[in-house]
Amino acid sequence: MKVLIVEDQKIEAEFIEKIVIKIQNTEGIWCSNAEDALLSLQAQEFDLFILDVQLPGADGFSLAKQIRQQKKYQLTPILFVTGSKRNSLEAFQKYHCYDYIEKPFGQQDLYDKLSELIESISYKKQAAATHSAINSRQEFACISSRNGEFYLNKKQFLFVEIRNSNAIFYFADKTIERSGVSLSGLLEDFNDEFILRCHKSFALNIRNTQCITAVNYRLWSASFAQTEKTVDISHKYYELVQHAMQKLAVSSEED
Repeated sequence: MKVLIVEDQKIEAEFIEKIVIKIQNTEGIWCSNAEDALLSLQAQEFDLFILDVQLPGADGFSLAKQIRQQKKYQLTPILFVTGSKRNSLEAFQKYHCYDYIEKPFGQQDLYDKLSELIESISYKKQAAATHSAINSRQEFACISSRNGEFYLNKKQFLFVEIRNSNAIFYFADKTIERSGVSLSGLLEDFNDEFILRCHKSFALNIRNTQCITAVNYRLWSASFAQTEKTVDISHKYYELVQHAMQKLAVSSEED
């Protein structure tokens, strides 16, 4: 975790940095003015900013404003170091300051404040990483076959056809074949309400379906973007497919 310390007084900056590096897995980077701090933002990413309000040239508030103008730092915590409590209200209102510490401050006071803040940041980063990993796993389905288990990308998959216990998975630009797969077992592996049976031999990925057209009064055809491939929808499953498409449309609007 990286902390950017912007403090023009070297002794105070070194004091803060020593406390920062005492916290596990935390690195402190020091800049003495706003200009150098902004250059540092271009070279690396930071998880926390400790800004002295009184800086030469652009002050800490001006620097905070420029930091907040960068999209990736709109919510990154800022801790102001100030010599006056009067500055704290302005910091909270204008620059969404996380907290402030008033000079002069003791080593333990700063350590307690920083350790609590860094622990909170670390927890949020871990939660975000976990959420990202879960979303990534949800993009893939683990499919069991005679060839063993394999992972299939549900975002790219269009439909599957079963021929004599062999599965043919259709994508826009390729097909994948696996033996020893039943359609019912496959749907259990997918466990996805938008991948469903559309024919005795086919299952359809509703998310990638572009449109459905009638072939005759008992048969429909589903088509997809970026490919001429189509899949049949029988009368028995047509209403289920339509219901799933409507549900997907509603959920997409809500998102």
